[in-house]
Amino acid sequence: MKKDFFKLSMVLLFLTAGFSSCNEDVEIASKNNIGIKTHYYWSGGQKIWLDTDSTRMIVKFDKEASLNDFLSGTTFAFILRNDPPLAMVRAETSVDAMLRWLDSQETIVSKTFANLFHNSETIFWVTGYILLQPINGVSLENILEKFEIDGEITRVWADGGGVIRLRDLNKVFDIANTIYESGMVEWCHPDFFTTIANH
Repeated sequence: MKKDFFKLSMVLLFLTAGFSSCNEDVEIASKNNIGIKTHYYWSGGQKIWLDTDSTRMIVKFDKEASLNDFLSGTTFAFILRNDPPLAMVRAETSVDAMLRWLDSQETIVSKTFANLFHNSETIFWVTGYILLQPINGVSLENILEKFEIDGEITRVWADGGGVIRLRDLNKVFDIANTIYESGMVEWCHPDFFTTIANH
């Protein structure tokens, strides 16, 4: 438990009214996605199901300067973190228009839709990192090689666990789940951020 603080990134984020869309098409699209299980990750030996929020995308940039340039030219995105350089972008008018616009941005190296915890409106997004604890006799390098992961080990803990950074945001869930389901780890899940409601 004492390592949970270091192994799971959680932030307190209040989504302001300015970030909320008043566009009817976007609101309808968001409602239609709630309740459709599209992704999952493992935690405590159980599958945690997620829905896709197709009105918001997480985009990763080639460098921090590109992220800052991008944010200076739009009011429909905000920074999530600097390393890796991530932003969240919401659909202004339609999802198709958002995708076309993002596809035209040469400094974006990867993008994926945001998620919602299943049957809720609580947003969830991956950072591109996977946190894992291999079983005895298995190293992070063994896992990287066995699954031919397009990424790199960025941190190794004293107990042999650590962090792998993936290049493609779209592969985070598949790779994390494949590693966990292989039996080569005690636990493995995506690093993520979520919102915490204050009631």
